[in-house]
Amino acid sequence: MGPVVIVATWALGAVAQDATYESRVLVRGDDLTVGIEQSLFLPLSRLPGLAGGEADPSDENYLVLRQTLPADGRWSWSGALAFERGALSTKWFLRHPHDTSSDPFRLVHESAYGESSTALSAKWSGPWSAAVQHVSAVPLRGGDGPLYYAQVASPSPPAVRLSALAYGTSRLRHRFIALDGRWDVGRWRFHWGTARQDGEEVVAAAGGTRRTTLDESARFLRLETSWARHRTWLLVHDTTGGFRSLAASAYPFRRGARVVEGRWQWRPAANRLVSVYGQRRAVVDGSTYDELEIGFSSMPRRRWGWRIDWETSWQDTDFEERAWTVTLTDPGRRWEQTMTLSMTAEGARRRRMGLRWDDGSWRVRLVVDDGLPGWRLEWRQSPEGPWEAVVVLKQRAYAGRGVVSWVHASLTRHVPEFGQLWVQWREPDQGRLDTGWNRPPAVGAGVRVFF
Repeated sequence: MGPVVIVATWALGAVAQDATYESRVLVRGDDLTVGIEQSLFLPLSRLPGLAGGEADPSDENYLVLRQTLPADGRWSWSGALAFERGALSTKWFLRHPHDTSSDPFRLVHESAYGESSTALSAKWSGPWSAAVQHVSAVPLRGGDGPLYYAQVASPSPPAVRLSALAYGTSRLRHRFIALDGRWDVGRWRFHWGTARQDGEEVVAAAGGTRRTTLDESARFLRLETSWARHRTWLLVHDTTGGFRSLAASAYPFRRGARVVEGRWQWRPAANRLVSVYGQRRAVVDGSTYDELEIGFSSMPRRRWGWRIDWETSWQDTDFEERAWTVTLTDPGRRWEQTMTLSMTAEGARRRRMGLRWDDGSWRVRLVVDDGLPGWRLEWRQSPEGPWEAVVVLKQRAYAGRGVVSWVHASLTRHVPEFGQLWVQWREPDQGRLDTGWNRPPAVGAGVRVFF
């Protein structure tokens, strides 16, 4: 199947503009398993005759196909097909990340889909906008089940949106209803929202199982305004501890707490800024958490700039942690160094240092954290020529394993009027010092073709 896909891809790319084909091979160093992936992105609006002449390349008319060969040796397909005509757009997904919901509570995320899922979504963009989505299988605590999502929004201003979500299996059923809106009154900007979750779950109990019901809620209000050299915002949010969408990746607010937080900024002069942030959190168990941050920065043009930040926090009125951060940057803003020193109530100190040096064609980033403890050094070379190189070195000390080293390197060759060729050692760590340590070493190679 692999050669057939390659031939078909090149045939489509020969008549399409702005199409992209990519093929990659990854060999794990621990068990020598081989993973193969090839993908095609085809903008349908650029196919001659299909869009009826010169089409706008920004239209959402595209085809994405991906074929993978994982360690079990079975080829699998995934893809997405999207069409947009006027105010209506539709998408179809096959074992592929689907649409992420636009509600402020982040009820649905594209990453929540099962191995056999198919999804269909449709959107209408007009004075009254609407969106619907159905996903056949999302992971729901040990089993996959279908998901249904719908949203309708009124004309603005003020804009009001109503969102509804339902998913379930034989062991659980969750339903969400959310309402949010935005409203601008002069210099004041309001954003508010409220949500309710109900449903049933089958949980383990003594001697068997029992069915429980859910009744959870969430709400928030954000106010923002600015005047003269001042800017401020205030956010109040309240979420019960059990409010949780299993089709989401993260939640924007603190669960099980009532929180008030805000920031005030003032520019006493050009290129100078005073910033104050505060937070008060009351948890459902009766405990409280307070946080205060104060910062001052001076960044005059073509001169050395600096910033000082001080932050402290309390748990039930008892001191918890305090930290100082000093940032220094050169007149060209190509070199920046940050040093943070924090101390807990028990007297434990933690030092974190960051260094960034960017000279246009190359960039160096260094991060040191004695709280892990460990360090990470990244060097990225992107000259005017066809070559691009990346090297990442990092070390971390473990109590039982000693000092562990980690290396990632990649080399990319840009070929004019063709695309890219690349090789790499180990998968990238996304710029993180605290992740990637348990990933096995692997060597990879790939090609990207731009039609």
